[in-house]
Amino acid sequence: MRAVGRGFRWPSNLGIAALNELIVRLISPAGVVGFALEAEKHRWGLMNNVTIPYVIAMVVAFIVFDFAIYLQHVIFHAVPALWRVHRRHHADLDLDVSTGSRFHPIEILLSLGFKLAVVCVLGPPAAAVLIFEVVLNATSMFNHSNFRIAENID
Repeated sequence: MRAVGRGFRWPSNLGIAALNELIVRLISPAGVVGFALEAEKHRWGLMNNVTIPYVIAMVVAFIVFDFAIYLQHVIFHAVPALWRVHRRHHADLDLDVSTGSRFHPIEILLSLGFKLAVVCVLGPPAAAVLIFEVVLNATSMFNHSNFRIAENID
């Protein structure tokens, strides 16, 4: 049983997701992937200045990005000022797929800046960044969904 119906929550959650997308596109029109292409063009970051096999670069970049976003999440929970921003995500009255996109615009800006910094330092292949962003968003939606799966699969 839901505390509040989707008809009330989804317009708010999806509206904030749309606002966040607009903000990101204004700040970084091509997003983190486009920034990775620029980093490659200008040889910013470690991976753009060493010779390693492409497949290894892809795997290492994915793992580093995953760890970086995990670290960012831990920091948002640990630092009181950041928690005040992040708790908007946790304040949803019910947990469903829309919760995975319910973030304060300040958190989105901070996260974008953090990802751009990782790109500058690491210099990952743009394809790895694209794959990571798709997987991150898909798993966020799945992890926050209320989709039931069989116990033996779970």
